[in-house]
Amino acid sequence: MVDADVDTMSLKELKELIAKAGLNLDGCIEKPDIRQRAREALAALAARPPAPESTSAGSAKHTLGGYSCIVKAPADVLSGAVAADLAVVVLHGYGASNSDFADVPNLVNPQLDSKKRVLYVFPQAPMSAIGAAWWQIDIMGFLTLATAGEAAIAKMIREEPKGLKEACATSSSEPNPNPKP
Repeated sequence: MVDADVDTMSLKELKELIAKAGLNLDGCIEKPDIRQRAREALAALAARPPAPESTSAGSAKHTLGGYSCIVKAPADVLSGAVAADLAVVVLHGYGASNSDFADVPNLVNPQLDSKKRVLYVFPQAPMSAIGAAWWQIDIMGFLTLATAGEAAIAKMIREEPKGLKEACATSSSEPNPNPKP
């Protein structure tokens, strides 16, 4: 990219560029400030040494612990040639999908030491009548909290949601606690 590109980029694109370079928007008040920080981001990205080929990221789909997962890691980790230095498991929220956070590695990796091999696992929550969820949510209970007193709120936040134990349990069908993706 060249400076002329920064002048035509949307605010969202400028922010993404700045984040990719590991910079922030501190002190940026107006759009010209953000454009200047984006130019600094371009310079920082250009000064970075290229990543070794063995750490180019890949993606695969696997079933782990009975859950359909998106797995992202450097190609040599995905192939099993080397172990990951760090494993990150990202659970999506109620009604969401495991693909909603699949771009996390692109946002986080510039912040990490480029020599670290990070394995990301994005499991998909089971589908229920009310959508994808790791455990059941008492929708009506939450709606009634708007008019409930403190005692009712305290009682509800201490109740264990149906299915929570099952979501936390280790699958007995996985003999290897550390399966390779």
